[in-house]
Amino acid sequence: HDALPILISEASCYNPRNAILFLDSRGKAFEFIEICFECSKIQESSEKISVGDLCDQKMDMLKKLFKKVGIEYGITKGLISGD
Repeated sequence: HDALPILISEASCYNPRNAILFLDSRGKAFEFIEICFECSKIQESSEKISVGDLCDQKMDMLKKLFKKVGIEYGITKGLISGD
């Protein structure tokens, strides 16, 4: 009897739909943090900027902040999972 392969799926999409931009006094972005809330991965623009160690609680806090200021895309709309 041949065993069927077991597929384990995890969200590894890294399709960032959100970001935190750091602007200079003229409004020009000089650093950023990209965020993909679906796979819980981030990318920072340089070593000068860091969110530190990622954990579920930190991602939840960031997501709540985005929701609080009225951002829906990447939070509740436009997701791969169809939420």
